Amino acid sequence: MAAIADRLATKLVPGVRERQRHPRFLTAIAVSLKVCESFGPDAFCEKDGVSEPWQIFEWHFVEGMVRTSRKDADEFADFEDTRKRPTASQAEGTRGIPGSLKAWQAWKENQPLSAKRYLKSPSVFGFHGVYRVLARALDIEDATSGRVGPAGEELLEIWRDEQQLHGFGTESVGEGTKIFHQLRKAVEEGLRTGTTIRSKDSVVWKFFREHLDLYKLNATSPEAKCLISKLAEQTDGYRGDVLNFLRSRQGTTAWKQRWSERKFHDELKKQAGSDMKSLLETIQRFEEFSRLCQNAFDACLREMGAKNGPRATSKSLGEQPAVKSAFEKLPELFQELLGRLEPFGQAIVFQDTCERLGTTATTAAEWAESLLHHHIDTQKRKPPQGKNSWFFQTTGGNWQLRTRYAQRDWSVGLESDLDCYVHAYRTNSLWSFALDLKAVKE
Repeated sequence: MAAIADRLATKLVPGVRERQRHPRFLTAIAVSLKVCESFGPDAFCEKDGVSEPWQIFEWHFVEGMVRTSRKDADEFADFEDTRKRPTASQAEGTRGIPGSLKAWQAWKENQPLSAKRYLKSPSVFGFHGVYRVLARALDIEDATSGRVGPAGEELLEIWRDEQQLHGFGTESVGEGTKIFHQLRKAVEEGLRTGTTIRSKDSVVWKFFREHLDLYKLNATSPEAKCLISKLAEQTDGYRGDVLNFLRSRQGTTAWKQRWSERKFHDELKKQAGSDMKSLLETIQRFEEFSRLCQNAFDACLREMGAKNGPRATSKSLGEQPAVKSAFEKLPELFQELLGRLEPFGQAIVFQDTCERLGTTATTAAEWAESLLHHHIDTQKRKPPQGKNSWFFQTTGGNWQLRTRYAQRDWSVGLESDLDCYVHAYRTNSLWSFALDLKAVKE
C-alpha cells in the first residue's frame, strides 16, 4: 500500500519526498553541479571505478561540516565505532546531514572519506540522492543534461552575490574565484585517489560551513526568498497550492493544532479546486482503507502475543473489534476506491494488491485469514529472496508469532483512530522547508 500512497503524494506535491527536510541542500546541489560540470558525464574515480564527481563533492561537503562542527575534538575520546555515535548535542552543526555519522567515524579514526567509508547507497541516501528529484522538478538541475538548469543558474547568482563570492563558477574574477578552483581541484584529486583531501587547514572545509550551513538562512535572505519562490511554483501537481496554504494563517493553524495531515487536508479541501479536491478525497478514502487494515493487523498481532503458544485461532482473531470493523467496511470502500483511483492510474495496482482484502468474506474469521495470508505473500515477494512472515500457521490451523516477535508487548496501546493516516503526504517536509526558510513561525 505504501507504493500507492507514495504515488498519490507525488501527484499532490511533485518532487518532494518524505525524507527531505532542508531546502538549502538545493543550493548545495547547484554549487556541486557548477563545480563538477567540467568533468563530463563519463568521469569516474580511478581507484574505485564507481564514484562520480558529484559524489566526491558530497564527501567533501559532509566531512567539511563534521570538521567545522562547534564541538571540540576532546569530547569524542570514547567515540570508537558506529555503536558509540555522537549524541544530538555532540553532533551539533551536523544535524540533518545524510552520511554525517559515517564522517564522524572516519574523522575519529583520522581517515578521509571514501566509497568504502561512506554510505552504501549514496545515490539513494546521500543528500544528492534525497534531493535530486526535487532539484530536477524545480529545474535547478537539468534532468536531460545533468548540468545546472535555468533555475539553478538563477539561484547560484543570488547565492553568489549574497555570499560575496563574485567570480565563483563564472568567467569573471572575484572573491569566489579562488575557492571555486580549490573545490574543483579537490574533486579532481578525489577522482584520482578515491578519497577526500588530507589537508586539515584547507579553506575547502570552512567553505561549506560559512556558505552552505543548513541553518544560517534568515527571513530577509535573497537566497531563502528565491528557494521559497521556486518551491511555490508549479507546472504540474499542487505543490505551490499546498505550500502557500500551509504558510497562511488558516493553514498554519490547521497544521499546528493537531499535527494531523487528515485535519490539514480537511481545511485545504475548503479552498481547493475540483481536481485537487478530488485527489485529496481519494487520499483520505485510501487512508481510511489502509487504517482499517493496519488496525486489524495490529489487533491480530496482539491476540497472538496474548497467547502463550499456538492458541490464537482464526475464530479468536475474527472476534477482535478492529477485525470486525474492517470486515464490515472494506468491501464497499474497496469498490469506491477502484473508481476514485482510476483517474490517477492506480486502480489496477490497487486491485492487484488489495483484492483479497476488499472482496466479501463469509465471516470475520475468514477475512482475518485473508489479511494474514496477504502479509505472508507480501513478505515472500520482498527482494532479494523473500523474507519470513512475522508469524506462521501451525499444523492444527492456529496462528503463532515467530520467536523474534513473540517477546514484544503487542498489547500496549489501542488501534489508532481512523482520522490518523497510515502514510505520509509531504506536509512534514513542506513545513520543515518553510521553517528553515523563515516562511512560517515555529
